[in-house]
Amino acid sequence: MNLPENAKTLVSYASHFGLARGAMNFLRVQKRSGLISVRVNECPHPLLLRGGSSDVPVFDEVFVRRAYWIPALAQLEPKVILDVGANVGLVSVFFASLFPKARIFAIEPEESNFQLLKRNTAPFPQITALQAALWNADEEIEVHNPGRGFWSFSVVPADSSNGRSPKLQGLTMPTILKHFGIGSVDLLKIDIEGAEKEVFMGACDGWLKDTGCLVIELHDRFKGGCARAFYSAIAQYPFVQDINDKNVFVRLHAAK
Repeated sequence: MNLPENAKTLVSYASHFGLARGAMNFLRVQKRSGLISVRVNECPHPLLLRGGSSDVPVFDEVFVRRAYWIPALAQLEPKVILDVGANVGLVSVFFASLFPKARIFAIEPEESNFQLLKRNTAPFPQITALQAALWNADEEIEVHNPGRGFWSFSVVPADSSNGRSPKLQGLTMPTILKHFGIGSVDLLKIDIEGAEKEVFMGACDGWLKDTGCLVIELHDRFKGGCARAFYSAIAQYPFVQDINDKNVFVRLHAAK
């Protein structure tokens, strides 16, 4: 990061977190390795990031650019939130600060991300973590690292990488809902690095009809057809759409 970019980031941090906290966070995220502790106004507990990793831009996305916020969310009173592709738990923590009465279920497939997710969400009894991956079938899959950082782990069928990648259980949305004992989701966030194509090409009417607001990052830049699969799946429902940063917010069953 060059000097003008550093100055811009410092100003942005100071604007969002206050001068002292912003400056401290800015200095800490410059660390290139090891765990770093940052503090945000939305959370009374420190959050852990891996220095020099994609955790830092994810932190900026969630708490500085507030990419998971639109004004329409202020009208919601969600009881159940599902964070699919939860990474290290930052979005779950952000939603917990916005909706303290909601139960939040965070799902992350990759082992190192999941371990940090558990640490970041441990102070929040309303957040439950599960190491698994949303998929279009209940079957064994592999976690693939395309080399774009901790935020880019994707899942592929178990026979796609000649057994070189870690394996775990892929679960359909109905199986996930049954596992947690929930029948409907008021706010569903999905960021699964292209696997949304397979998910929305599968049978999803059964759970979309019981979903209120959906927040998704579509990854056509990595896998063609993600947006087409998503919009084809929700086409039968009236919806209102907003976009913030890279995220598409869709309020299903809403009047146009």
